[in-house]
Amino acid sequence: MRFDWRLAFAVVAMFGLFFTILAFPDTVPFIFIWAVAIGIAAFASPLATTAFGVLAAGLSLLAWALTDNFEMPLVLFRTVGFVILVAIAWFISQRRSRADELIRLNASRDSLTGLVNRRLLIERFDAQLKLREQHDYAGVIYADIDQFKKINDTAGHRVGDEVLVIASDRIQASVRAGDTVARFGGDEFVVALPDAGSAEGVKIVCERISTLIAEPIITSAGGRTASVTMGAAGAGNPSRLTPEELIDSADQQLMKAKASAPGTYLFVEL
Repeated sequence: MRFDWRLAFAVVAMFGLFFTILAFPDTVPFIFIWAVAIGIAAFASPLATTAFGVLAAGLSLLAWALTDNFEMPLVLFRTVGFVILVAIAWFISQRRSRADELIRLNASRDSLTGLVNRRLLIERFDAQLKLREQHDYAGVIYADIDQFKKINDTAGHRVGDEVLVIASDRIQASVRAGDTVARFGGDEFVVALPDAGSAEGVKIVCERISTLIAEPIITSAGGRTASVTMGAAGAGNPSRLTPEELIDSADQQLMKAKASAPGTYLFVEL
């Protein structure tokens, strides 16, 4: 767990208020402790907010007891108040945490297909490559949907979006759980294969993608057919390479395939 100076400051502030209340019980309101605790909900996790709420309740009860302000009829009301305040603080923190998570998700995912974006793929693939051994084999596939611009121009962007979503689902269905599929923009997709096994393993995925994309695509405007052109790169001992090097090599093969044989794939071993 990383050190958070805000949480540390909150702990110091609550204990400082606790001892201040003991010294000046008639001038310092007990609610100051709770002001700090509820303030934690503005940035802390729900668990930390709950923990601080319980700490604030304990300090307040202890302060009341030590200052002879622990009358039994009030204890029940104060306890109920503590529970309500903890619940409020937790609710605030939970809503904020969900909003933060949604922001992080939107920043790392393609809004149309739900696939990861370029940044997250490179981060994930880089971590995976660093764990590879000399005998391991990794690969990258750079895929481009053929004549996608024509689909957009003739059928409209809505149908084009439907084709992209279906294509992304089929590419995702072509890989294993440990692989990553990303949309790099437009009709370009990149597949990171950290554990391809061999050059043949990369080629098998290319064939699988090509077969699935070639199946009829049913959109709101009727059935359509599509094909995909791919460039692929593979490497043994992949830890010596960066994700960008593998991706760039696959991209170069894609450009060559589009120029010489659209609808197929070219593979290079690094």
